[in-house]
Amino acid sequence: MSSSNGSSASNKGDFLLSPIPNWQESWTASQASGTAMAMTVQDCFVMFLRSPSTNVYKPVYTTTTSKTELKYGLHVERIEREYQHKVSVQYAPSWFSIGSHSLCCMTGLALDVEHTSRVLQRKVDDHLNIYQTSMKTHVMTQKLASVLHNECLGKGGRPFGVQCMILGCDDIDPNDGSLCIYSIDPSGSWQNWGKASAIGKFGTEVRRTLANKLVSSPTTITDLEDGVSCLIGSWKETCQEMGISKKDNDDYEVLILQKHPTNRLKSNLFRIPTDEVDRITEKVDSNLFSDGKEDKKKKKLL
Repeated sequence: MSSSNGSSASNKGDFLLSPIPNWQESWTASQASGTAMAMTVQDCFVMFLRSPSTNVYKPVYTTTTSKTELKYGLHVERIEREYQHKVSVQYAPSWFSIGSHSLCCMTGLALDVEHTSRVLQRKVDDHLNIYQTSMKTHVMTQKLASVLHNECLGKGGRPFGVQCMILGCDDIDPNDGSLCIYSIDPSGSWQNWGKASAIGKFGTEVRRTLANKLVSSPTTITDLEDGVSCLIGSWKETCQEMGISKKDNDDYEVLILQKHPTNRLKSNLFRIPTDEVDRITEKVDSNLFSDGKEDKKKKKLL
């Protein structure tokens, strides 16, 4: 009897049989959803994606070379976008390239993320086949928001448990000339954030921290490494303020989407290697540690 209990305890992952494929991944995504953050830096988007589970960001893309190249002072890997209209979304993707100039990040229920990503991909492919041109990012946002809204209000249905963030190099904010960031909630309501935004777990708190950092900054962030540090620092500061214990095995990925210098309907996609992200993260941690020491000294003096 005791050996049976020990065996069942050791096989925690198999304690439930479910007709849902990849049930464990779905459970993880549902109970401990990830976070996606993005901000504009010059003609680029910088995206920071974080998941509470390791090995989430599987190689669903190919790099043009095994070597890294230098981009604005950062070592990056160029992601091949040759087959950008081919349906190649992985199971419950945290992010995927869409069209010629856009990228979509999603968080929430894994099976809903998978279905929603395929719906968006199909609409973009249909537009390409009919009009022989990529769908604009603003139109993508409207189409996907309409799907989520109809499902939310449909009789006998339920809202999709997903949050979406769509970034595109073709849309420019006429007020300040910055690239546009769109977010969509499960009800189908969408919003243009302009400079920066975040979705997913603690998305509201992260947005508040990120906004405070950008407003309090004496100068506009124009360096990519400073942009990455700002996003990582915003996440870590949010965790500190809310008393959240961060896991050491959180899975991070940082992407850069750059507007094509000559063709506004194209873009270049890069990934910052893990060792480069670790270097920036260590620098952010040391700055937070030193700031914490200064705060303690001030409190003692008061």
